[in-house]
Amino acid sequence: MLIDLDASSSVNDYHGTRGRDAARVVQALVGEFRAFDRVARYGGDEFVVILPNAELESAAALATRRSSDSWPGEPARWKRRVATIGVAQWQAP
Repeated sequence: MLIDLDASSSVNDYHGTRGRDAARVVQALVGEFRAFDRVARYGGDEFVVILPNAELESAAALATRRSSDSWPGEPARWKRRVATIGVAQWQAP
């Protein structure tokens, strides 16, 4: 799953640009996935989530649900913040 925050300038304005914003996003994302899934900052306002053994349909449903939700503790002006999320599946040949 690749996540691109659409309101990254608002995140940076509120949390600062020294990486604290990214750390908070990663922390929020970690709480949304299974203990063995992996969340990492991919670059800038992009994040990647590795979901081992997840079905494509389940991952896509999760991406759709999370893309329109707001994050805990965010300012009221962000209540409809969205992210663009792409989901792909890799299968061994």
